[in-house]
Amino acid sequence: MRVVVVPAPIVASGHGTPTVCARHGETATEHHDMTFRSLVPGWLILLYFFIGPALVVLIALLIQRKVRTPAWPFCPRCAQSLTIRRIVLAGVFAVAALCAAVSVFYYLGARGDRAGGMTGAILLIVLLLLAGLRAITLATRGRVANGYVAENGMTVEFRNPHPEFLRQIVAAKEEYQRYLASVQPVTPVAPPPF
Repeated sequence: MRVVVVPAPIVASGHGTPTVCARHGETATEHHDMTFRSLVPGWLILLYFFIGPALVVLIALLIQRKVRTPAWPFCPRCAQSLTIRRIVLAGVFAVAALCAAVSVFYYLGARGDRAGGMTGAILLIVLLLLAGLRAITLATRGRVANGYVAENGMTVEFRNPHPEFLRQIVAAKEEYQRYLASVQPVTPVAPPPF
């Protein structure tokens, strides 16, 4: 897997932003104001089963790194991918809601011999809801662009970028390095002795 690391100021400023999408390398037809986010650590997912979803979400929000960009490029294939992801997300939640409704009606009409089937239905609903929560994380523009903020929050990493995107990012990084070299550091002047 090829990973391209881009300094966060390039992404956040919008200067040097490529004119092609990261995933397909096609010319952008739309630009969106968006936020790249860091990945959720694996230990936090394991913690979910011990402390519950509310605390895990709170912890994830507190430790998450974000880099906002004013206009990130997306091609028509990116828009189509996002639409498909959102349709799948809606489908997963619709199936979960349907299972919940059927389970409630089944349980309300159950006699003593059918009440044991409720455990399986509840397990199915929980699994569908967990799949839906995972689908929510995949149905974002940041995931379509394959961009993730590094743990230190200083860079954005793009996994398996298209070669054209890579070429434009390398040029933007070189321009950014020239800019940093041209800025003279200000040395503090000692006050005159009195």
